[in-house]
Amino acid sequence: MMRALAYEALCDVYMNGDFSDQVIDSYLTNHELNELDKKLFTNIVYGTIQHQMTLDYYVKPFIQTKIKKDLKILLWMSVYQMEYLDRVPTFAIINEAVEVAKNKIGFHQSQITNGILRAVSREGVKDVSLIKDPVHRMSIKYSMPHWIIKYWRKFYEDDVIEDTLKTLNMPPLQWIRVNSKKMNKEQVIELLELDGYEVLNKDVIEYGFAIQGPSIQHHKLFNDGILSMQDISSMLVTKELYASGQDLILDACSAPGGKTMYIANQLDEGHIVANDINKQKVADIKSQIQRLGINCVTVMNEDSREYDFQQQFDRIIVDAPCSGLGVVRRKPEIKYNKTMEDMLELSDIQLSILNHVKQYLKPGGTLVYSTCTIFQQENENVSYTFKKQHEDIEFDHTEYKDSLIEHNTHQILPQHFNGDGFFVSRFIKK
Repeated sequence: MMRALAYEALCDVYMNGDFSDQVIDSYLTNHELNELDKKLFTNIVYGTIQHQMTLDYYVKPFIQTKIKKDLKILLWMSVYQMEYLDRVPTFAIINEAVEVAKNKIGFHQSQITNGILRAVSREGVKDVSLIKDPVHRMSIKYSMPHWIIKYWRKFYEDDVIEDTLKTLNMPPLQWIRVNSKKMNKEQVIELLELDGYEVLNKDVIEYGFAIQGPSIQHHKLFNDGILSMQDISSMLVTKELYASGQDLILDACSAPGGKTMYIANQLDEGHIVANDINKQKVADIKSQIQRLGINCVTVMNEDSREYDFQQQFDRIIVDAPCSGLGVVRRKPEIKYNKTMEDMLELSDIQLSILNHVKQYLKPGGTLVYSTCTIFQQENENVSYTFKKQHEDIEFDHTEYKDSLIEHNTHQILPQHFNGDGFFVSRFIKK
């Protein structure tokens, strides 16, 4: 049953264009699986998508005729288990794949499935390390489109790129943010350790740490609004705003709301305007605010490229819409759908948001620009273009304690903190 569900989930992603994280959450919510099956289901779905190009490289030599996408998905999923999951017997993988093919695709396809998978088991797969061209080798080995690696080579050495790719294919750590208005970090850590969680990276950032154990979303502390999930890199770029006290703050692209909630921890009598263009995501932000019991946030559903906010802010954060290449561990399918044309379009949107919200920043105020991607076009290029277009804007060189920014901008790569890839730059208005 579990593997049949994993196959259905993969078809939802590949055939219907659904996001993998949302599909997985939906299946785990709507089907009764034990904890082991939940982990295996999640592993198979994410792993198959993460390693799609590698799996296709493995399977292709064994396919003698044209096959449909639904059968190819089943073959990818099965070979993923054979090559990456050593606890699952090969005969069991093949037998279950044949049954899934019979029930979901057709009897003839089940025979093809049986023949191909037995041949893979008998003959083995091609050795990726024998590929001579370094870009092609990294592309196939880590399942990242060729053009992205070629682009990264303009800015990074191959060993840095390989570390990035390797980390992006690892399961993400479960990073936690504490709602300091309800309980302090030390108390939370003590309670989680009593419940059997292993707590990691306690001293990286003020309100956060990582854990190993069951999903925190089922824990009482989460339901009581004391804990939330937020990646370390997202917390680190939010910290660069250095909000405090009575600051009036605009979070111009607030969804999914983690940065707004982090900032709320830092304020005493200040206030945050949390805006996002996506109506459904605005509803999610409101739900978070209610769960956490936060009363210093006004939520809006407007377009930050054109809306008149009618007030001046001490600090503004623009976590702009982006290509999302830094978060492919959570949504691995997005790396296969991006093009350079997408980056150019996104950089135009990012600049238009910055250019518009800048007028609502008080003189002497701070503006932080961030993305969850690893593309110079959307990051450094946008930052320097924005500064160049405005005489009253300059990079903020204030020497804040523990700031990541040393030379105008900072790129967090996934391997730096075992988190997502994020970019941040900080400006001050003259």
